[in-house]
Amino acid sequence: MTETLRAPATWRPSPPATWPKDGKATRIFDYATILFAAGFMFHNVDHLRRGVNAVTHEVLIEGTLLSILSITAIGLVIARHRLAPMFAMVVGFIGAPGVAAVHLLPTWSAFSDSFPSGHVDNISWAAAISEVVALFLFGCAGLYVRRRDRALLAS
Repeated sequence: MTETLRAPATWRPSPPATWPKDGKATRIFDYATILFAAGFMFHNVDHLRRGVNAVTHEVLIEGTLLSILSITAIGLVIARHRLAPMFAMVVGFIGAPGVAAVHLLPTWSAFSDSFPSGHVDNISWAAAISEVVALFLFGCAGLYVRRRDRALLAS
């Protein structure tokens, strides 16, 4: 009996069995998550810069809820949890119109921190718009991953 010696295989951590198998979709999702995290941080740092007292209690509460959901969504992507794409869709597709309604529309209720009223500078505009775009792209990336994963499972 002759035994052949093999070089030791390099160990690579494998993604969880429930994580999408499509590498392209995963990369797109990762990039969208990074973009979303940057937009999220930019917007929230701007709120700290303007001061917490610059918004109503209602806006503060809804912003806090969105922040909790956003941090959870980013954490799920980092952890490669199977629910990350679905969570990204929910956060992205609800958060984008929500942030836009709060900041980009004229004052409509206590849930409004209307930028068109003229009380903010260009940094605040850029921060809000960047988060709206990043939220939408994050939701689209989650949808893309879900569809690609289902297409791979069907074939």
